[in-house]
Amino acid sequence: MTALLALLVLSQSPNIDAEVFLDRGETYLRAGQANGVEIGAALQVFDAKSRAPVGTAVVMEVWESLSRVNLDSKALAYVPLKVARVGRMPEVAPPPAPPPPVVNAPPPPEPTRSQPAAAGQQGAWLDGTVRLTGDGARRRVVVLNKSNRDWHNCDVRLPNGKHYVIGDLDEGADDGVMLFRFEWDRGTPPPPQTDSITVTCREGVGRFPISL
Repeated sequence: MTALLALLVLSQSPNIDAEVFLDRGETYLRAGQANGVEIGAALQVFDAKSRAPVGTAVVMEVWESLSRVNLDSKALAYVPLKVARVGRMPEVAPPPAPPPPVVNAPPPPEPTRSQPAAAGQQGAWLDGTVRLTGDGARRRVVVLNKSNRDWHNCDVRLPNGKHYVIGDLDEGADDGVMLFRFEWDRGTPPPPQTDSITVTCREGVGRFPISL
């Protein structure tokens, strides 16, 4: 009877233990918004087998089923497989229907548009490189600015048409984006397939033949 009650309590526990793993110098957690993880939350980190506490982690970024975390020095120094304890999302009733729109409401303000490139720079060729790292769900696109000037408002587009805006990239710097973060343009049909990854910034365009 006692064992049955213990199993019932565990099955109804509001917590789950999610794997903590390292990818290209960044630490991730296999749990996200769907599991109730929020940016800034402090999580307890345990040994995956013994469930002995080995440190703590702070959530820095959150996606649907994945989070990026920073480990404290104790958890960072612990080499064996680790898990972090997160709370399950409680089951809630669907939200009520939104109220009807206000009649004659003023239109929302136009979004701020970026300034065009300087004269003579429109369509210039970007001096840089693009490479793929990792494998499976951990594949990442890494863009390197090899020129002697900063790039601004950069958009990276894959051969299948999905894209991700990495913003600014300083001269000599690189930035990596995991493939699951690339998305289609909303409200438009997918563009035709190409054989290159295209990087478009205010300073110009670079096309890098890469097959996914």
